[in-house]
Amino acid sequence: MKYTYAYKTFDVVRHEDSMNADSRDEVFAELSKRGIKAIKVFAADQREIRELKQIVNGMRDEMRAYLANGNGTARSFWRRLNERTLSEMQIYERTKRELEKEQSSEIWEQKNEALRTLGLRTIPLPEER
Repeated sequence: MKYTYAYKTFDVVRHEDSMNADSRDEVFAELSKRGIKAIKVFAADQREIRELKQIVNGMRDEMRAYLANGNGTARSFWRRLNERTLSEMQIYERTKRELEKEQSSEIWEQKNEALRTLGLRTIPLPEER
């Protein structure tokens, strides 16, 4: 993920730069190695962070409901979730391969509607990429 960080130099001029890292802690560690004390570090794409939080919260709610209904254990929930995720990835990749040479926007919309119905991300038309 891309992080933006702000820092000041000895002449009190504020600077901003970015780097790719897996976490904010990794950014701080790398900056420390470079002798830079960051004032602020934040994810460059706040929308991506919000979406990720929504996904995590949705999974948490789904697991709570699964356990509350007596459907099994947390372990069985995660196993079921992993199986479902693998299945969804296969559906997405198959649809993507089917659309690689398709030019009709109607067909693209039909396939994307099927993905939306399953709660999967859609595949952008070639001109949207």
